[in-house]
Amino acid sequence: MNSPLYAHVALDVPLFTALSYRVPDHLRDDIALGQLVQVPFRNRSKTGLITALSRELDDPTLAPKIRDLYDLVDAEPLLSTNDLKFLSFVADYYLSPIGEVVRLAIPSAVRVEGIKHYRRLPDHQLPSADTPLPLDLAEALASLSSDDPSPVAALREAFPDLTYHRLSELERRGLVEVTYQESASLKPKTERYFKLLPRPKGTLTGRLGTNQLKILKLLDGMPSLSLPEIREHISSPYSSLSALEDRGLITSWEEEVYRDPFENAPVEAPPEFDLTQRQLHAVNAVADARHAGRFEGFVLHGVTGSGKTETYVRIIRDTLADGRRALVLLPEIALTPQFVGVFRSHFGERIAVLHSGLTPAQKFDQWRQIRRDEVDIVIGARSALFAPINNLGVIVVDEEHDSSFKQEEGTRYNARDMALVRAKLANAQVILGSATPILESFHNAQLGRLTYLPMPERVAARAMPPVDIVDMRRGPHNPTAGPSNLLSARLLSELDNTLHDQKQAILFLNRRGFSPCVLCESCGHIFQCPNCDVSLTYHRRMEALRCHHCDYSLRMPESCPQCQHTGIERKGVGTEQLENHLHELYPRARVARLDRDTGAGPRLQQLLSSFRRREIDILVGTQMVTKGHDFPDVTLVGVVLADMSLNFPDFRAAERTFQLLTQVAGRAGRADSPGRVIIQTYTPDHYSLLTAQNHDFSTFATRELAQRQAMGYPPFGHLIALKFEGTNEGATVQATRNYATAARRLLRSDASFGDHIAMLGPAMAPIARINNRSRWQLLLKAPDRALLRRFAIRTLELAGHFEAGQPHHRNVRIIVDVDPLNML
Repeated sequence: MNSPLYAHVALDVPLFTALSYRVPDHLRDDIALGQLVQVPFRNRSKTGLITALSRELDDPTLAPKIRDLYDLVDAEPLLSTNDLKFLSFVADYYLSPIGEVVRLAIPSAVRVEGIKHYRRLPDHQLPSADTPLPLDLAEALASLSSDDPSPVAALREAFPDLTYHRLSELERRGLVEVTYQESASLKPKTERYFKLLPRPKGTLTGRLGTNQLKILKLLDGMPSLSLPEIREHISSPYSSLSALEDRGLITSWEEEVYRDPFENAPVEAPPEFDLTQRQLHAVNAVADARHAGRFEGFVLHGVTGSGKTETYVRIIRDTLADGRRALVLLPEIALTPQFVGVFRSHFGERIAVLHSGLTPAQKFDQWRQIRRDEVDIVIGARSALFAPINNLGVIVVDEEHDSSFKQEEGTRYNARDMALVRAKLANAQVILGSATPILESFHNAQLGRLTYLPMPERVAARAMPPVDIVDMRRGPHNPTAGPSNLLSARLLSELDNTLHDQKQAILFLNRRGFSPCVLCESCGHIFQCPNCDVSLTYHRRMEALRCHHCDYSLRMPESCPQCQHTGIERKGVGTEQLENHLHELYPRARVARLDRDTGAGPRLQQLLSSFRRREIDILVGTQMVTKGHDFPDVTLVGVVLADMSLNFPDFRAAERTFQLLTQVAGRAGRADSPGRVIIQTYTPDHYSLLTAQNHDFSTFATRELAQRQAMGYPPFGHLIALKFEGTNEGATVQATRNYATAARRLLRSDASFGDHIAMLGPAMAPIARINNRSRWQLLLKAPDRALLRRFAIRTLELAGHFEAGQPHHRNVRIIVDVDPLNML
């Protein structure tokens, strides 16, 4: 009797460990790491991923309770051993359920919740076989019905000598249709292809219709044509094709095709460029690490317009020439179609893209192309980090400073940090590129943990744009600027010059809507969201008040609900009001707005394309306009209110302000015409503004790092935020206090913790309620990451909030946010 074999399976349930199942004897020869399997879970069947196999259990006394897994979903492993190591690291580091992390790596269309079935295709749909099937497979195929699907497990029992891997040959040859019982998963898209059958001359008998003759003429001399290709010439060819097939003049078969995420967008010829000495130095440094077969991380610190994209292209081209593949991560790929277009022009069609703008069917196809090694480069947003790329050679993280690389729901991973982990597992290289690298990356480069590659000049000796700071504290600057004094005389003058020169301008204001606050001028009532502790924003185009957290909306009231007074005031300014103001000032100028309200779905690409084609003179936008765009005719950038990001209750506020100002300033003067930047502010002496004015990252970093070191903040310390959320405020407060009490007790009783860990809070979150959930939080800070993690888990256990290996409370949601970025 064989000793038992156990499969440890990650399920999409909130459990921090994989569940163990016994492998039935008839599956032992087929089982492998990385396979999807069907297992019993409570009173139903679920799909999970095998993360480990073992002959023994950690607790042998549990053996009698272990259930058998049901079946394999697919004979081929979906993920490699390295992929599984990476997923396990992510789950462990971020204290996240392993099944939740696996969900990041496998599209929902692949995670079927059903049993695999085969249906034999009818004879007329079978492809012509180059080699005959082995006898046992032919018998298995013959036993299948062409009408009703049969479980593959039943076929395996009927033919015990056939392994699942051998049975999957029926799929590879296109002899069976694969379905999953009770599954709504996507299926591969297929198209029918047709070709002429050889026949001796003069053997054509019987009359042929006009369409039949057209089809024969189309197919003559062609290897094959798809049905859509035939329909380009004949609108309804179906009956004619069927008749020709019945007469044995043509044959047809189904062939899988991929849904094109580029929607047949044309590929332009690649631009010619010669690398500068700085660019060549970066390319050679990465090549040295690749040829030595070692992992290495690089900080490519290039000012805006220094040619970082061209450097990425050369590095990736060399990596592909060495037989390895590349992954490029972008903050928000939907905002940068120009970037993807550059890569398509250089590398052709062997590129896959993964981002939220794709349909589920397109994501399904892109993922399968990656898994089948049919592409060389994967470009995507943060989730593309989990793509099943074999033989990975390089990861590029463009705009590595961008906060959107951090996931704020579910597994709260940071794609920038985890890119380094994945590359290390693959002995690959990582390029962290930015004009404003995060201080953690810069500090690690100073310590030699990362290699620093500076590119301090723009290509073609183009000058950085001069930056002027306008102090908005000194009274009304221009009577024509309107009652809100949105625009200073200096900025208006530069706008006049820009429009006169027939150039383009970008005005940056990081707040959407028309007015962020609406109140009654009589009683002072402020219109707030009933679900969140925030004021409602007035949107003029919709004539509505709207919450930017839960999306609650309310028609703009005519009177105050408290005192019925009709004097409703709109305070503050947003992008919609700024756009409206510019229309009034420049009625002949073409003004457009780019924010979350106007840039949703296909409208985003239309707007960016219009601006690139110079169909827009002034583009007003939130931080969406800072995302690495290259508009050669933009010569003026205006920052309407630079202080907004400085006022956030966050130790990174100065860094984010410097990044935003530097990035948006970099949109000016990127081609032959020089640019200019105007920054309006009420804090003109703040060092983040002064250093941004001088494009002086080094001075900013030196000052900011000194402050961080004094306070023990990253990169000199590590943080874990514990966030407590619940619909019952009393229960939420009690859960938070229970944890804080346990934490203080442990800090006093255990010097290994107490001497090194600081706890800030508990405190009500800056936004105390979102979606009718009260929010409280604590912040843990320590110089040692592993010590901090142990402390967080131990205190959750002591507070009774850690059960079955996971943060738990009956009525309160407990979020453990490792390396938090969002302090609100």
